[in-house]
Amino acid sequence: MIALQRVVAGATDERLRTATVVGLATIPFTLLLSSWSANASTDTISIGGAISITSVLVGGLVVGYRYGERPTSGRRAGKRTGLVGSIGGILLVVVTMVTGLWGASAGYAVAVVAVSAIAIGFVVILSVFAGMIGAVIGELVATDGHAKRTSADSPETHSQGADRNGVDAGHWRYIAAYVLFTPVVFLYVFGVSPDGGAGVLLAVAMLFALVGAMIGALVALTKDIRSVGTVWQPRWRVYVGVPVGAYAVVYVVATLRNSVNPSGDGLYGFALALWLTAVMYLNYRHRYLGTP
Repeated sequence: MIALQRVVAGATDERLRTATVVGLATIPFTLLLSSWSANASTDTISIGGAISITSVLVGGLVVGYRYGERPTSGRRAGKRTGLVGSIGGILLVVVTMVTGLWGASAGYAVAVVAVSAIAIGFVVILSVFAGMIGAVIGELVATDGHAKRTSADSPETHSQGADRNGVDAGHWRYIAAYVLFTPVVFLYVFGVSPDGGAGVLLAVAMLFALVGAMIGALVALTKDIRSVGTVWQPRWRVYVGVPVGAYAVVYVVATLRNSVNPSGDGLYGFALALWLTAVMYLNYRHRYLGTP
């Protein structure tokens, strides 16, 4: 009962009204652009998913900038935008599923429903991820990389868990965990390359976990950049901008090469670029602060 009350309270939180409106605004763009793009291809799910995620990313940028100077977390607002905006991609998957079920045999119908359910899950997760990424960047632009001051900020709060320079030392652990986890995922998915059974399920589970790890690492990276500003001033535009730029470049190249899933390819590019910038960041952090 308490959990249900929290869900209802979160869904009706007036502080996130703007994020909800922006998320709703991305839906017609997703549907219209997908309908126009699908004229040249039958892969509606791939096209729709890519456009939905791109629309939500732009919406997240707007929301992050809008909430940049507000006490409400921009990442929380971006999450709301992504969740609401994923409805556009979900609708496209459902329409494609219904079309595929028309006159299909029982066995084929089960396969179509199963694939559609997995596609919906990917659309939701990637949309939330895109909304949070956009919000992080928008918030950084709005605040110029400086931390927002809230009522919870206090000298006592920031002195907990500090390293030898008095800097909050907790965030870098999430970054280090991402650096260690990402090669394992890529080696298994592309090196071992399971072709069926439990191996494929494990690969899918690891990719889902990688998405969560990317979100955690990016959030930790932005927080740590803000906390070390008094001792060392890393450029957040490099450590956050390079992965986003990598996503854009890989996405465009994959689209020009008629890739089946350009948004997925872009996500792999983002993951690798984030891994490289995270390694570089931890190296410089050790040089200037002594941790990790």
